[in-house]
Amino acid sequence: MKRVTHIGPVELDNPLFVKESFAPQSVRAKAFMTVGGGLTVYEGPKRQSANYITLVSQDTGWLKEQTIEAIRDLGDEIGARVEVRLGDGSSVWARFAHEKGEAIKATPLFDGSIWHKAEIALCLI
Repeated sequence: MKRVTHIGPVELDNPLFVKESFAPQSVRAKAFMTVGGGLTVYEGPKRQSANYITLVSQDTGWLKEQTIEAIRDLGDEIGARVEVRLGDGSSVWARFAHEKGEAIKATPLFDGSIWHKAEIALCLI
């Protein structure tokens, strides 16, 4: 399960989880018969035109209103690249996936709350 701690220069109040790390990955497979009659299977990931990830709040992955606004400021520029740092110290480069609709969704936990549940759509570069 991948956890994200930073989006660009913005440190998240609580880690967000990569939704796609919960789902099995689709695989492409090809089978060939060898000259001796044996079966050989080659497996690999399906190629996609874009590799999208969705960052979501889980039970404790809530963000403060100021953090949401800072992330929205990063996402204002279409095509802007941001470094996404994972909990294990590694990082990937991504852009906000505006083509999927609203790239940054946030809903307060209750009326008047400064804490929000978030869903952020990114496209890996």
